[in-house]
Amino acid sequence: WNKWLPDTTACFPQFGLFDKVTEMFKNDREGDTSNLICKACRSGSFSASLRDDKGLTYICSPCPPGYAQPSGASTTCEPCAVGE
Repeated sequence: WNKWLPDTTACFPQFGLFDKVTEMFKNDREGDTSNLICKACRSGSFSASLRDDKGLTYICSPCPPGYAQPSGASTTCEPCAVGE
């Protein structure tokens, strides 16, 4: 009967798992997920897919060195200009 209930941890691209109590983005859905919601990724990070035993979701990952994402809510990071 609970399959029709929406899964608040099933995030879409441009969003990531966010703990509303600690106010921090999470990298997994292990343990208690009752405080997890989906929130738009912040600037400096991108939305990356995560497949686990609960299915597909997205997490916010920091851009690697030499890349940036100034706008947030993105699925990629862009290369930095020379000297930045």
